[in-house]
Amino acid sequence: MLLEAGLVITSMTLITRRRAFWKLGVASATAGVAVAVTGLLVR
Repeated sequence: MLLEAGLVITSMTLITRRRAFWKLGVASATAGVAVAVTGLLVR
């Protein structure tokens, strides 16, 4: 879920040209990867 949100937020950068959306998207995608890796390791 966070990976998809990161993709959408980052793509908003192309429309608005605001760096804040890019940073927020990268942070969201990073959190999504962390959650996915944690889920794999807990199993």
